[in-house]
Order: sequence, then C-alpha cells, then structure tokens
Amino acid sequence: MGATANAAAANDLVSQDEAGRHGLLRVWFSHIQVDPARHEVSKWTLDKNQLFALTTDGSVQAVSAETGETLWIADIAGRSDSTSGMAVNSQYVAVLSGSRLHLLSRHDGRLKWSRTIGSATIASPALSNRHVYVAPVTGCVEAYELENSDRSPWQYQSIGRSFHGPASAGKVVSWPTSEGYLYVGSLNNPKPLYRVQTNDEVVAEPAAQEPYLYVASLDGHLYCFHETAGNEMWRYSTGFPIADKPAIAGDKAFVVSKQPALHALDSSNGRGLWHAAGISQFVALGSHYAYGLDRRGTLVLLDKESGSLAGRIATSSQVSAIVNDQSDHIFLVTKHGLVQCLQEIGAAVPIRYRPTDKDKEGAEKTDVSAENPFEEGALPSAADGDSTRDALEGTEGEDPFNATEDEDPFF
Repeated sequence: MGATANAAAANDLVSQDEAGRHGLLRVWFSHIQVDPARHEVSKWTLDKNQLFALTTDGSVQAVSAETGETLWIADIAGRSDSTSGMAVNSQYVAVLSGSRLHLLSRHDGRLKWSRTIGSATIASPALSNRHVYVAPVTGCVEAYELENSDRSPWQYQSIGRSFHGPASAGKVVSWPTSEGYLYVGSLNNPKPLYRVQTNDEVVAEPAAQEPYLYVASLDGHLYCFHETAGNEMWRYSTGFPIADKPAIAGDKAFVVSKQPALHALDSSNGRGLWHAAGISQFVALGSHYAYGLDRRGTLVLLDKESGSLAGRIATSSQVSAIVNDQSDHIFLVTKHGLVQCLQEIGAAVPIRYRPTDKDKEGAEKTDVSAENPFEEGALPSAADGDSTRDALEGTEGEDPFNATEDEDPFF
C-alpha cells in the first residue's frame, strides 16, 4: 500500500481516543488483501461471527467478526472475469463471476464445485440449505442443488426482467422484476408461493423476522407481509423512495429513505417511533444508541428511544458501513479494504438479534412446502391499500398468470 493509500486509511480509522469520547471501543481493525490501485472490495457480507469480502479481482476473504483475524483467502475467478456477487449460509459461500457459479466451503474456502449457468447475471445469488438461486436478467430464476450440481436446475419464469438478485430471508426466497412484482417462494423446497405488487419497483432485498417479511419499495413505503402467506399486515410511509434493505433489530425496524432520513418503527405494528434527518445508512443498534452514517462518512449516534442526536464521529466520505441487524457491533469499511469494528464500552457480551444455528434446528425440520398458508381463514387480508398479493400455483418453469381462461391460478 502506497503513502497516499496509507494516509487515506489513517484518516478513515477511528482512533481509540475519539471512540472513547463517545462511549465506544475500537475492538479491532484489519485490511482485506486487495491492490487499491487496480481493484476494490465490491461486496461485504456479515453472517453471524464472520465477515466475507468479495473483490473485483475475483477473490473472497473470510475474516473473524470477533477478532478481525483473516481465516482464509480464495481466488475463484479469472482475472478477466467480473464478479457479480456472493451469498453465504452455514456451510457454503456461493460466488457468481461472469457466467460461472462457484461454491466454496465456508470452513476453509476450498472449492466444492464450479459450473456454467444458463446465462450471465448482474446480481448476487441466494443460498438455502439445499439450493443456490440465481436470477439471470431474463427473469427466469434458477435453483441449483448444492450436493448435486450436475443435475438440471429448477426454473421458474417470472414476469419481467431481473436486474436485482434473489434474496433469502427467513423461510423464503424472493426476487423482484422490472414489472414491479416481488415473487416469493419456499426457500428449501423450490416452489413459488405468491407475488406482491406495490405502487413502484422493489429494488432492495427484503428483511425477515419470523413470521414476517419486510419489503421496502420505491413508492416510499415499508411493507410488512406474513412471510409464507403473503398477507399485508401493515405499511409505513416515509414520503420518499426507499432503495436500501430494511434492518430488523429486536422489536424495531429501521429503514432509510432517499431524503435522506433514518426511520425507526415498531416492527410488530409499523408505528413510527422517530426519524432522524441526514442519515443515509443504518449501521447498528446498541444498548444505548442507534448508529447511522451520513453521506460524508460521519458516524452518528442517536438515542435509541427518541432518535435525538447524541454524538458524531467524523471519518471520510470513503467510509461506509456493513448494515448489522444481527448484533450490536459496528463495522465500518472502505472499498480499499479497511474494516474496523467498534462496540459500546462495557458490552462484554455482544447483543444478538438473531437466533443461533442451534435455535433454528428444530424450526428447520418443518418444511414450508408442507404448509398451506392459503387455506380459508389462515390469515386476514389487508383492509385496503395499493399493494396486491397473488397466490401462485404454477409448476416448474411456468408462470400461473399465463394460464388460459379455463385455468384458475388462484387457490
């Protein structure tokens, strides 16, 4: 790293003195191995106790989220290939580069398999315990088996083109299309469940906290749907388009509008609690404060109950954050590979907002495909509004809304 890069990194690093003045401790900092003159980190992913960085030169680096220690580095793409994105589950890391899909061991980064997919994609894949989902721009979503990559993929042709990748959340996988639909399917047993349509496109990944799915739309609303049934439970209007994934931490939902402003809601009923102007990214929720980032890279501390300003820590416009609704840790990063972790002083044990793998073991034994969320009386429909929910009953490769007049695509 050259002198200029070193100076920039020093400016981006929060000092222990500055952190301490705001009740924070810089737990660790580290650098991803990337040549900042030619390449950068294109995607960061946090999953439980590990961070994963995907670089534009086709490498993946796994870092301990607790210590900053590098766990492994894997080169998976040719230097001339462009990486589209990655996804992580408890066992694997899936990476798309050009028209190839690579599956790595999460434990050590070793390549399990690599194969060509139907056509190139421009977005990240999604992972379940059994399949990896990809969404080519054609709108035909494909699911490849993790343990049998040679088998022909499951396919489903949705209406519209896909410029954003599929996303796994809770028990479902979802993917938006250019026609304004968000399709939702069973995660571990590929099968479309329903589709919803809002007043504008959905370009951000949904978030989940069982049994609900939280969907942000360019129409300015955050919607809450029942995860497997698709009934709208509530909606909240920010008044401005929403293009970023919402965050669900504890009993609060956080969403950033393009105004920009950070909105805090009661996640159970959508009641607005407060909003803070000037925040362009949600960062984390601690014991005392909610943390956000403004467009200048300033870390902003907000009282978690009222949203009132409690402090600011300046860095630079090069700094962004990994949105963390899994714990109270603050992860600040740059595209040149600097990553640092901060937490509130006195927080000896991290606050966890997501169940552990052990907690999920019992729940995963119940397959979504065995449920019938559309049976009569399952859930009330939304009283009125502009979002729609359609139950899907199509077979592999078909869109039930292309049915003939004699066919009824609804339950």
